[in-house]
Amino acid sequence: MNQVEQELLDNLVARVGRGEVEILPKEESEGVTRKLEASFPFVGSKIAWGRVKHHLSESTQGGRKTIEAVARDLVARLNESALVGENEDVYIIGDSAVDSVLLMKWRAFRESIDIFVSLPQHTYVVDTGAHWCVALTIEGYADWGSL
Repeated sequence: MNQVEQELLDNLVARVGRGEVEILPKEESEGVTRKLEASFPFVGSKIAWGRVKHHLSESTQGGRKTIEAVARDLVARLNESALVGENEDVYIIGDSAVDSVLLMKWRAFRESIDIFVSLPQHTYVVDTGAHWCVALTIEGYADWGSL
């Protein structure tokens, strides 16, 4: 486990202790990642959002907004539109700095979003059926798309 992953888990330790966050075993993590890659179009290691049927995007607009505000705005839009349920299970997948895949409720992710946007990676939040995905990027974007 690297330092970034350890810091993430340290920040989530109370939620892990309460059973709100599960750290998936390596084999299961790999299966979840393959499911995401099979469901969404990728170019290299990034989702090709232009090829996703339903897509919402928020950005830092050249530094006028913080990535935390951008991510919170997108999550608020999803909650208001009822596109995502508060008690829906989601996977949290990192593309580089964090190897472990986490399983948690959408509500727990929403309440912890500032932790995830601070990670030096692209973080994907995917429903268990891989029908929709949120991506938080180090370039200052928060995207959502569904099939």
